[in-house]
Amino acid sequence: MAAPPISFVGVSKFSDNFQTILERTFTVANLPVKNIESDRSLLSERKTELNALAGDLQSLRDVFASLGSLGDAGLANVGTSDAGVAVATSTGAPEPIALDVVVTSQATKSRETTLNGLADTDTTALSADGIYKLTVGGVTSTIDLSGGDNTLAGLRNAINAGDYGVSAGVLNLSSDPGNPDYRLSITANHTGAQALSLKTSGDADLLTVENQGTDAVFSVNGVSKVNSSNTIEDFAPGLSLSIVGAGSASIVVGDDAASVKAKLTDFAQKYTAVVSRVQAHIGKEAGVLSGDILIREAQSTLRAITSFAGDSSTVNSIAALGLELDDQGQLSFDPTKFDQVAKSNFESVRTFLGTATTGFIGNAYSRLGDLADPIDGRIRTAVGFIEESDQKLAEQIAQLEERIDLQIKNLEERFGAADTLLANLESQQTLLTKLFDTSSSSQ
Repeated sequence: MAAPPISFVGVSKFSDNFQTILERTFTVANLPVKNIESDRSLLSERKTELNALAGDLQSLRDVFASLGSLGDAGLANVGTSDAGVAVATSTGAPEPIALDVVVTSQATKSRETTLNGLADTDTTALSADGIYKLTVGGVTSTIDLSGGDNTLAGLRNAINAGDYGVSAGVLNLSSDPGNPDYRLSITANHTGAQALSLKTSGDADLLTVENQGTDAVFSVNGVSKVNSSNTIEDFAPGLSLSIVGAGSASIVVGDDAASVKAKLTDFAQKYTAVVSRVQAHIGKEAGVLSGDILIREAQSTLRAITSFAGDSSTVNSIAALGLELDDQGQLSFDPTKFDQVAKSNFESVRTFLGTATTGFIGNAYSRLGDLADPIDGRIRTAVGFIEESDQKLAEQIAQLEERIDLQIKNLEERFGAADTLLANLESQQTLLTKLFDTSSSSQ
């Protein structure tokens, strides 16, 4: 900010006049600065209101993001009576179903350890010739360390570097620090019953055979099943099953009308908040965004969302879901009406709402993103332009203030010199006056 002129301290009788001139000069020179500051203030208000509008729109968009997740899961609720036994997960749009799952045992990985321990990992070998035969499942692979690092560490590294379907590590099974007992531990990458062995070139066994892996054993509605993995991806249409532990659990998949109803309630509230924000910039008491194209675009987006039409004859508009617009554009939700249509024809509700990219949900989420996306939405772009304009105005003010400061400084220096000259003249005038007065008196 340009500094106002300091109080001019002069010795002539014109010093007050010089002070007045300096203050008026500063005031006139500072007028363009005040005009630009007023423009910046208006830009700041517009930026604040645009960010507030973007925030309300983003909150509304978040509702559709949540609805989109529900829609992608088919608006289904997947529950289990005991998550410690089995857990079902939606992978698409599962159909309503009830299942009794009894787990006898989980699938485990083959995991074995070398029979003999070594005193070190980087000197002694398990096999003198360095030739090893590793069998995983029904596949046998030869590992040749005869010309390489034929040590426990070298064998571990060779197994881990190969594509054998297992991983290897070195353990010290001794409790005596002075007498280590290093063993090689090999674990299959995947669960399921499969033979795991490591032999010398002479077929001498090097591994234990205590844990050759097991398959998951369970039943579904009384039908026995064996699976090498604890996760069955295609367990049912749109549903996967994870075996967690032994026991019994009931898996129930049903229509998730309760979650949809909660989100529609939230939608009505968030929609009305946006409408109120937009209406604050329309009419006689319009705010700083009056006439802004983004206000018109927000209105257009809101109309497009609420006027979406579906293909079903049962649910083809938001009104069929219990969502009603009043004459002020405010949206309300009637949960009783929604319960009735959800109970009688939930499939039509599912079809109308759609997913994150289709139907009512997908259409609304996309349209709101055009305006409110925090990265490339139109409001974010407009705010960016405001910020650029504000920066340019700030630079203009800095340049003007620099000029004003220089102008006032120059005037102060010139007025100071003039005041000193006038003071000298006044002093001479006083001296001459006294001299003439004395001369007149002596005559």
